[in-house]
Amino acid sequence: MAQIVKLTLVLTLLFTAYLFAAGALKEGVETGIYYAALGFGSLIFPFFVLVFVYHWLVSRRFNYSNLLLRFGARTGFITAVSLV
Repeated sequence: MAQIVKLTLVLTLLFTAYLFAAGALKEGVETGIYYAALGFGSLIFPFFVLVFVYHWLVSRRFNYSNLLLRFGARTGFITAVSLV
């Protein structure tokens, strides 16, 4: 689970840095901070769901007998599919 959280934070912070740079270059640092805050808040959950589903489908390091991971991943997958 720690890998999922770390990868989610890395992806979110990379996109947040991009949004900050785009806003700062275009309209100033204050606008860049505003864009970064909005981007972080709106990207953290979708990235968490995507990384969780990826690990559920691909990674063999998880213990599939763990019901929380199995049903949590299915719920995340259904949520991701319903958002699309």
